[in-house]
Amino acid sequence: DYKVTGVQTCALPIFEAFQKLKELLIGPLCVSFYRPQWEQHLYTDASFSGVCYLFLQVDPSTNQPYLVHCGSRALRPAETRYAITEVEAVGLEFACQKLKAYMEGNKITFYFTDHASLIQLFKKPFAEFLNKHLLRTFLRIQHLCIEPQHISGKSNTFTNYFLRYDLPPQLPRSEEHTSELQSPC
Repeated sequence: DYKVTGVQTCALPIFEAFQKLKELLIGPLCVSFYRPQWEQHLYTDASFSGVCYLFLQVDPSTNQPYLVHCGSRALRPAETRYAITEVEAVGLEFACQKLKAYMEGNKITFYFTDHASLIQLFKKPFAEFLNKHLLRTFLRIQHLCIEPQHISGKSNTFTNYFLRYDLPPQLPRSEEHTSELQSPC
């Protein structure tokens, strides 16, 4: 364990992810307005306690990613009993629901996840889905143009941090927490 404060400890990779995220969030021009012509990247992650997403856009001239929207929520009691693939699909559906205005009718959104089984489901015909939760999720997002891509869990550091960071005690864990960040420029 790596000591962060006199009271709190966390694993070193999570602390490093937090430091990277903090540097990006307070760095110059890290948050951007939505630009339809820029490439869209959606990162999601899930655990048995909650789901989260980051919606980034990549500046074509500098290849620099900019945060446009992010959010997370705790799982509902019934969702805590889902299999991990179903929980990951819940995270994707949550992100697509919140980002509907950005994703509908627009070009391809590149979707990054560390869950390889979920990517295989994008290739599967709906008639072959045996799991009703997964089928419903994929039917709800079928109209969106999503290109799934696998990344290693170690590369998915920002969403990993959001999942493992505890909410302050005054905020109930069942509430949904999303935010739209925009630059003052």
